[in-house]
Amino acid sequence: QLEDASFTTCPVDDNSWRFKASDIELDQSDEWATFYNARFEVLDVPIFYLPYITVPVGDQRKTGVLIPSVALDSKNGFELSVPIYWNIAPNYDATTTINYMEKRGTQLESEFRYLTELGVGKVDLEFLGSDDKFQEKGARWGASWIHSGIFRKHWKFEIDYSQVSDIDYFQDLNSNIGTRDEGQLSQSGEVSYRSQDWDLTMRVRDFQVLVENQTPYRLMPQVAFNYYAPQFYSTFDFNFYSHISKFATDDKAKPSATRVHLEPKLSLPLSGTWWSLTPETSLLYTYY
Repeated sequence: QLEDASFTTCPVDDNSWRFKASDIELDQSDEWATFYNARFEVLDVPIFYLPYITVPVGDQRKTGVLIPSVALDSKNGFELSVPIYWNIAPNYDATTTINYMEKRGTQLESEFRYLTELGVGKVDLEFLGSDDKFQEKGARWGASWIHSGIFRKHWKFEIDYSQVSDIDYFQDLNSNIGTRDEGQLSQSGEVSYRSQDWDLTMRVRDFQVLVENQTPYRLMPQVAFNYYAPQFYSTFDFNFYSHISKFATDDKAKPSATRVHLEPKLSLPLSGTWWSLTPETSLLYTYY
């Protein structure tokens, strides 16, 4: 138990931030700290006062309110964000943020993270029931799901899907939803089976277009097969790459297409104590 003490994780003689309190109780077995009459300081300047607060001082996670943030700008006016952390389980957690915007309304943001046998992933959700600045656009929302995992050593899964309520969403609101590239939101997924000598992958890819009058091609689907044979004959290596892809679009002026690609390759790795050389030859065959 400490009296008239301070707590920080900054280096020695660095008071970038700290908690000062009349009493601090440290429970080293449970890795919790309890502060009485505490004030939070940044560069020795008091920011806010709390009569009572408990915080983790080790690797433990704890459900509770995180430090709020305040902003002021011409787009949203006064803005107050209050994040609430939920320690659901050792392999699940979530953070819900109540975001009040003076000119827009109250927005809810939620981030859910998980770790399972099928991999690691994150789900992000944003919802603004009524945008006071653009009421004609109705409820505005955004959602994304990112997942990556390996199952039983051979199966691999990848998902990157995101969507928003309207094409002006990112211009009007601050958001971290999805993967954006040249005015498009990525919507893709793939599943692969991999062995020592070969792999087989099926993938699909689509986009949500965030600009007017653009209709990109969708990949629906692509099946890829690759074969690897090191030292196929003597010291020669043989690799074989191939895929079949189906392209489709909503633009009636553009054709759909199916593409077949085959690429056998033969190489001869050569090396010495101070040099290496790999001559190779390959045949590329592509048919639409």
